Amino acid sequence: MCVLALPSRGRHHESRHPAYRVPAFLSNDRENQPAGLGAMTIRKLAVTWEGLLTVLFKLTSKWQPPRLKNEAAYRDHLLELIRSSVPSDTKVEKEYRHHGTTIDIWVRWTGLLFSGELALELKVNLRKKAEFDRLVGQIESLNPEANAVLVVLIGETDRSLLGRLQDKYSRFIKPPAGTTPTLAIVEISITTNAL
Repeated sequence: MCVLALPSRGRHHESRHPAYRVPAFLSNDRENQPAGLGAMTIRKLAVTWEGLLTVLFKLTSKWQPPRLKNEAAYRDHLLELIRSSVPSDTKVEKEYRHHGTTIDIWVRWTGLLFSGELALELKVNLRKKAEFDRLVGQIESLNPEANAVLVVLIGETDRSLLGRLQDKYSRFIKPPAGTTPTLAIVEISITTNAL
């Protein structure tokens, strides 16, 4: 279970997976949603109020993928969830090239008062130091000081590696008061009965 503090209109709150309550701005309107994904609709006002990173963190926290064969399959599954949840004028792409690196999922949001981008970096079964080092390299290439990054850890995650990741990026996860987080980490359990 991952506990991560994200600001909510200037206050901090905890979000716990999987016992996460669906926020009011995510509706159960499943019309035109892909079957089996349990998609929610993200409203523009929600992103204006809460921020793109916070809203996609909450959406991703609700994601319950089945056991899939590899990281690309998880990426595609999450990609469809996000695409089915955002307004049609939001651009969502996989394997997006950005400043010399490839982002697993890239979201370009055009909102009422806010437009922005978010990179999602996925890692399945983060258990070895070499995998950790590769993930850190990917995050560094995304430049979390200037760009919003959501790290999605799927499956088994070594607790000490997670702690090291949280420590390394703590200034972006929990920045000084009055500033907005630019990085969030969410853990996703793999279920056998999802979908």
